[in-house]
Amino acid sequence: MMNFHSRWRYKIRVAQKHGVECKKCDKSHLPEFYRIYKITGERDGFECRPMKYFEEMLDAFPEENIGLFLCYYDGKAISGAITTRYAGKTCYVYGASD
Repeated sequence: MMNFHSRWRYKIRVAQKHGVECKKCDKSHLPEFYRIYKITGERDGFECRPMKYFEEMLDAFPEENIGLFLCYYDGKAISGAITTRYAGKTCYVYGASD
């Protein structure tokens, strides 16, 4: 946490205080991410990639080099991210929020 900007740390703590739980998920949770991703695309006006694209993306990378993260509130997925890892750096590649 100390590597994060102070504003990010604050936002993480506020979310935790209000019961938001973030988890690293496996491919079986991809439909949850995709549902939120479609909502994001409609809201923000961008064309969404098909779910098969994300299935193939998760299959193409070794498990230690790709992450699917979902945040839950009251048991419902409310946001998510897909990240890649290379040369010691993690990159936020796709995100979604509802």
